[in-house]
Amino acid sequence: MRKLKKLSAILLTGVLTFSAVACGNSTGNHAKTESGASVQERIASVQTKMQEVKSLEMSMDMDMALKATEDGESFDFTMKTSGVTSMLQDPLKAKSDMTVDMGELGSQTVQSYIEEVDGKYMVYSGIDNAWTSTELSADLIAQYDAKQSANAYLKGFSNAKEVGTEEVNGKQTTKIEGEVSGEALEDMVNETGLLQSLTGTVGSDADMLKNMLSDMGGLKITLWVTDDNELVKVEEDMTDMMSKMMEKLSGENGADITMEVSTAKLSVTYDKINAVDDFEIPEEAKNATPVN
Repeated sequence: MRKLKKLSAILLTGVLTFSAVACGNSTGNHAKTESGASVQERIASVQTKMQEVKSLEMSMDMDMALKATEDGESFDFTMKTSGVTSMLQDPLKAKSDMTVDMGELGSQTVQSYIEEVDGKYMVYSGIDNAWTSTELSADLIAQYDAKQSANAYLKGFSNAKEVGTEEVNGKQTTKIEGEVSGEALEDMVNETGLLQSLTGTVGSDADMLKNMLSDMGGLKITLWVTDDNELVKVEEDMTDMMSKMMEKLSGENGADITMEVSTAKLSVTYDKINAVDDFEIPEEAKNATPVN
C-alpha cells in the first residue's frame, strides 16, 4: 500500500497547512453584537491584542478518520495528533512536543525547537533522539510561529456570527462561528512560503497545490473569545474540505485509491499569555546535522 502511505503523508501535510499559516485580509459580515460593535470589529480587536503578545502556550489536538479503498480492498484509517508549543517573542524562540498516532501505521513523537540567532532562524527537529537542523529565512519562518498561527484564524475570518457563551479553561467566552475561503487559503500558502515546504514534502506540483486550495471551498472555524478580546480557543471543521482535497489529490497523482473522509477536526487552545518561562535548547539539538 505504498500509494496509500504517500497519500497519508499528503493528508497530514494538508491539515498542518490549514492550522499553521498567516492569511490575507478578511471580508466578514457586520452583524452587531450586544455592545454595539460588529462581530468583525471584535475580531479585529482580538487580532490587535494577539499582535501585542510576547509569549504564549498553544495546545493542539487533531482527529481524522477515513476509509481508503485500493484495488477492491478497503480499510479504516485514523490519525490522532496532539502537541504543546511554547513560544517567546523578540527574539523568536519556541519549543514543541508533538505525537502523531496513525493506528496500524504506527505512531511517532517529534520534538522541535526554534531560535533566532543574529537575524537567522534555526529549526531543530528530533525524532527518536536523532536531531537535524535547518536554517530558514524570515519569509519562511511564519509557518512555525505560534502567534502567526493564531492570526491565521483572524485575518481571513469571514461570515462571522456570535452563537452563544461558554466557559473554556476557567474563562467565560463568547463563541463565534465563521469561515476562511479557499482563495484565502491559497493566499496563506503564497504569503508565508509554505508552498515551498508543501511541494518539497509531498513532491507535488506547485500549480496543482495552489489550484487545489482555491477550489476546495470554505474552511469552517469557531473561535472562543473573552470579554477583553483574548483568544482562548479555535476549532476547525475540515471534514468537507479534506474530502475535496483527497479527491483532487487522488486524481492529480493518478493513484488508484479512493478516500472517504468522515472526520477531520482540529482544536487549538491558548494559555499562559505573556507568562511563558524561558527555556534552554539542548546542545544535541544545536549540534544537529544541518539539512539543506
